[in-house]
Amino acid sequence: MKKINLNDTICPVSFDFNNDRIVYFDKINKHEGIFCLQEDNKKIFLKEVFDNFGIVRNQRLIYYNLFDGKTSLHINDLVEEKNLLLNGIFFDFKFDDNDNLCCLGSTEEGSVIQIFNNELKKIREIFITELLFCSSFEISGEKLYAAGFDKNNVFKILRINYYGIVEQIYNLNYKSNSDIVASFFCLDDYIILHITGRVDKILIFNINTRKHVLINPYKIGLDELADIKKIDNNIAILEKKHLLVYKLDELLKFDNKIEFKVDTNILKYRYLLYSNALINNLKVDVSLAMIIVILVYLIYDIKYSFKFIFSLFGINYFIVSSINNFFKLKRKSKRVEVLLNVFKRRNSFTIIPIVIVLYFYSVLSIYFKLDWKIVFLFLIASFGDYTICKTINSNNINYSVELLEYNNEGLRLYLKDRIAELMENECEKVEINIRVKNFEKDYIKKWKNTRDAILYNGFDYRIIKNDILAHIDFNKRDIKYSRYSILMDFITSIKENYEIDEIKIQPILIKNREKS
Repeated sequence: MKKINLNDTICPVSFDFNNDRIVYFDKINKHEGIFCLQEDNKKIFLKEVFDNFGIVRNQRLIYYNLFDGKTSLHINDLVEEKNLLLNGIFFDFKFDDNDNLCCLGSTEEGSVIQIFNNELKKIREIFITELLFCSSFEISGEKLYAAGFDKNNVFKILRINYYGIVEQIYNLNYKSNSDIVASFFCLDDYIILHITGRVDKILIFNINTRKHVLINPYKIGLDELADIKKIDNNIAILEKKHLLVYKLDELLKFDNKIEFKVDTNILKYRYLLYSNALINNLKVDVSLAMIIVILVYLIYDIKYSFKFIFSLFGINYFIVSSINNFFKLKRKSKRVEVLLNVFKRRNSFTIIPIVIVLYFYSVLSIYFKLDWKIVFLFLIASFGDYTICKTINSNNINYSVELLEYNNEGLRLYLKDRIAELMENECEKVEINIRVKNFEKDYIKKWKNTRDAILYNGFDYRIIKNDILAHIDFNKRDIKYSRYSILMDFITSIKENYEIDEIKIQPILIKNREKS
């Protein structure tokens, strides 16, 4: 097995490998992606795209987006770019031996492969009627191989000619109602498939015996599986930070056992989300708990011991804080704010061990004598708390928070146009002018403080009567957050606190040019 490190990747999804040159598409965030070249362990930026899916085929950069039942396709060979509008939803693209472009997609008539010449004129159309859904295809000389599933969710591969005649059907003996074939290729007497779904896996199908081996990526030391390709009769597997090249025999050693890996980091983030909310609401929670204890003491007028009163306080605090956090964290804006504080603070300890000890002591001390046992409980809780904080601090670079988004089509299109303008002018600084009806209280300072975790001092603003004038420098942002999501988050936050009259966004570069 050969292992190649990829430099500074975030979420690579497609690649091509030729003469030690790796060209790949890295989906850096929800809305943006970059094509990169790695050669001699050096990363070279090729192209950035917005709101597009990206794949690499034959060292060509292919990116496309879907809208209104159509596919806008762009093919860039680093010399010129060609554009093509396809009627239907298309999602897989390859080139045959004659350099014709073959596109797999779905139209009203069903799954289809459309073939275009160098001038992007359609020369052939092949409908795949034997499959309910065809999700991937491969080209081998004068033959096409189409993979998908039939009406019974049985996975099959068809070998067809360029006239659309099915010459052979391979039943993979694999059935699923949640998986699809992302990609595949033929190697000797085997067909190697990348199956994606709840758990990504590799299926190796023996053409002669009609049996398969199903491999979970975790069993071969991969954190995830993004793409596979054939390279010099070997199997290249793309994961988050590496490209691994295996010989077929190496993979065939693994059995069919599928193992599931639970991502405990999500649970750890929820733990820190809860702990930060406890800190933020500490004064309110403690005050309410104390008020309840005082009311109970006054209403019943019974001389309770201090130990009983303390226990009553601990139980009330736990109940009050849980209810308070539940209702506050139901709001997405509050969850985003607290999670960004988790990223920003990088805690080594939280308040939760104290809360756990307080609660258990309050409940158990009424009936049992705890003494030193409570110290032992505190040490165990503190060690677990420290371990969780340490894990999250080391993994913060791998995660991002879904920011606020106001559901308005007009605003969405306006932001996309402004971002396209930014990219055309190669400008990363933007000015936002928002006029509100009544500016009474400054809620923007709070937004600035929390979003500093993703903008790193790349945001400043000032208030002129009812106008909010803000500047954002996208050069300073965490690249896991797109320009679109940051702008939408800012405007949505403004809308939650003010009534907006007007929004104007423009690149600062253009403004400076107009002044000169």
